[in-house]
Amino acid sequence: MLRRLAVCLGLLVAACGDDSPLQPADSGTVAPPPDLGPPDSGVTPFDAGTRPDTGSPDAGFADPSILGQGQEIIGGPLLFVTLRGTLTSTMPPLVLLPTGPMHGQEYLYDPTEFLLGSGGVDAPNRLMVYLDLRATGRSAFGAIGDAEVTVENHIKDVENIVTYIDGLLGRTGPIDFLGHGYGAGIAVLYAARHGDRVSRLVLSNPFPANVQDNARWNENYRARLNAAESERLVDLTQPRICLQDLERCSLEAWNIIGPTWICRENETKYRTLRFEHLDYRAFGFFINRDLRNDQYDWSTTMGLLSGIDTTIISGPCDPIPAESPMTYTASIAGSVHYVVPESGHFTLVEQAEAFRRIVLRALTY
Repeated sequence: MLRRLAVCLGLLVAACGDDSPLQPADSGTVAPPPDLGPPDSGVTPFDAGTRPDTGSPDAGFADPSILGQGQEIIGGPLLFVTLRGTLTSTMPPLVLLPTGPMHGQEYLYDPTEFLLGSGGVDAPNRLMVYLDLRATGRSAFGAIGDAEVTVENHIKDVENIVTYIDGLLGRTGPIDFLGHGYGAGIAVLYAARHGDRVSRLVLSNPFPANVQDNARWNENYRARLNAAESERLVDLTQPRICLQDLERCSLEAWNIIGPTWICRENETKYRTLRFEHLDYRAFGFFINRDLRNDQYDWSTTMGLLSGIDTTIISGPCDPIPAESPMTYTASIAGSVHYVVPESGHFTLVEQAEAFRRIVLRALTY
C-alpha cells in the first residue's frame, strides 16, 4: 500500500576549463539565469487503484518528501515510480525521466531536490514523479509481445504515466518534464505527439538526435577508455557472464563507462551520484532497433513542437557530440540552449549551482 511521510546556444564552449559566464545559445532570447542563492532502500509495491495516504507522516521512508514508491502496473508493463512532494499544488506535476536507456531514477533524487520548493522535503509545493522506463532501473520489460526496448514503447510508458497522474489527481491538466539524456529525447518525442498536455520542457544533456551523432557518441566515450578498461568491459558484458547477476554486472559496466561521460576534474562530484539499479540489457543486449536504423533522425519530429517553453542544457565534456543538442535547439522553435562550462553529461552535479539556476528559471511559475 502506498506510504507517506511528512510529507545553451549558438556557439559551443570550446573547453572544460573555460570560465566564461553562462549564456543562452541565442543571447537575445533570454537573459542569463539570475543568481537565486543557495537552495535552502526498501521498495514497497503500490496497491493498484489506491491513492497515497495523506494522513499520518509515519510510513517509514527516509525521505520525508516521498508520497509513495514502488512498482505499479501502468498501461501494461510493471513500472517503478516514485511520487515526491504534494498532491495539492496548483503547479503542473513534474515528470522526471533518467538517462540511459539503462539507468534507474535514484541518481536524480538529490540533485533535483531543490524543485520541491522553498519548503524543501518537509514542506514541498510541487508534485514530482520519477519514472523508470520499461527495461530500465527497477521496471520490468513488459508483457510478451510488447517487451522490446524501443523508442515507441518508451513513449507509451510516458503516455501511460501521464494518464496515471490524471487519475491520481482526479483532473486533466498540463505536465512539465525534466528529461536527462535518453529521458530528454523521450520527453521531446512525447511532447511532439501530445503538445496539448505539456507546459514546459527541460532537456538536460539530451540523447543523440540521429544515427550519426549516436555513432559518434559511442566512439567518443569508448576512445576515452584505456586498454584495460576496454578489455574489462568486453569481458564483463558477455551474456554468459553478465546474466548470472545482471544488476551487479550492469553496475560494474557502468562504473567503467560512466566516468568517461564527464570532465575529468569532476570525478569527485560524479561519485556523489547514487547509481544502484541498472539493467544493461536495455543498453547492450536488447539494443533499440530504432537506434540501429539509418533513418533514425528525430529532428523532423522535434519540429512539430509548438508553443512549449523548452530549455536545453549541455556540457562541453559530454561525449554526446555538440551537434546533437544544437540540433534540438535548431529544430524546436523558441528553445533556449545553455552550454555550461566545465561539465559533461552530468551537469546536474558537475556544475550543480548553474544547473539549479537554469532549471529554476525554466520551471518557476
